[in-house]
Amino acid sequence: MRISLLLISLLVLQTTLSTKPGFRFEVTQKAVDYARVTLMPILKKAIQTAKIPDISERVKTPVGWYDVSIWAVRIKQVYLPQSDANIVPPSSVGLRISDALISISGFWKYREEAWPHIGDAGTVDVTVSGIDIGLTVDVGMTDEGEPHVTSHGCSFRDGKISVKFHGGMAWFYNLFSGNVASAVKAALSEQVCPLVNGELNGDINSILSSLDLTTNIDSL
Repeated sequence: MRISLLLISLLVLQTTLSTKPGFRFEVTQKAVDYARVTLMPILKKAIQTAKIPDISERVKTPVGWYDVSIWAVRIKQVYLPQSDANIVPPSSVGLRISDALISISGFWKYREEAWPHIGDAGTVDVTVSGIDIGLTVDVGMTDEGEPHVTSHGCSFRDGKISVKFHGGMAWFYNLFSGNVASAVKAALSEQVCPLVNGELNGDINSILSSLDLTTNIDSL
């Protein structure tokens, strides 16, 4: 991880020594492209920590009321197949992730309120595709001369949401799939940007403050 974060620090790169007060930063497209590739696994790991809340509802059906629960919903995979980055003068970087996909799984069960209390259980898979994520990262130094990045202006747009239940009866799927899709969409919309910004503004800056940045990206 320390090596990966060292590469991320190349975002701040093209450091050239100058007279006081210290370093001067010149961000080049080559440095930006290099950092973009290195950032992807970091952002992927951050997104995977998003939490989907348990769902518990009372659902009315043509044959009566049912108590329905979905729990232990977790993100299995995050795919970030397309990304691009560009320089935003004077010292910022714009990053965009396109056509991303998030795969989610969980468990469900339902129980009829009235006798004979018919119930069933199974698993559920949710796929969110066509996701776009955009953010702007400011590059600079602290008053102490340490490299520093600030992520802001993050945007998240989901695409198609597919819900597939395993086990149970077909009528249940149609009744509750919309509830699951809405819960997943809300959780991702609320959490992805804070998680990404938190990773960049918190953990990465902590590591950057302890690194010796002497590598010129054009020499690699």
